[in-house]
Amino acid sequence: MRLILALLLLTSCTDIEIQRGAELRQEQIDKITTESAKGDVINLLGSPSTKSSFGDDTWYYINNQRQLNLFGTDEITKQEILAITFNSEDLVQKVEVVDLSSAQEVDFSEDKTPTAGNELSVLEQMLGNIGKFNKDGDGKTVGSNRGNVPGS
Repeated sequence: MRLILALLLLTSCTDIEIQRGAELRQEQIDKITTESAKGDVINLLGSPSTKSSFGDDTWYYINNQRQLNLFGTDEITKQEILAITFNSEDLVQKVEVVDLSSAQEVDFSEDKTPTAGNELSVLEQMLGNIGKFNKDGDGKTVGSNRGNVPGS
């Protein structure tokens, strides 16, 4: 009995593998040729994960696998991006597969974009509301829906 309990505890500590995105199989990718139209690609792979916003008409199918460990940290173990570029006649012009080895590390900036206006403290925000919700002559509170709802 103790052995079974120990095995159950050990198996609950294993990493969890999470797959997200399009399932890309090489045999499906091999079926895409320069004679394939957009409809053929959709029938084969489904809708793309995203499409290009400008420039060439390119569809992207994105897939990644992560491993989530016991301590809540995760690591990307596999990532593939299938980029399919179409020509002006909506036929496939180029098929390209990019994997994790081509990925580049991006450093995010900690800078903040300044915005117009005043920065108010919490106290200034709280005190700034005093006087905004006064009662008018008929007893209804100005600036709210009280008095407009039946039964209030």
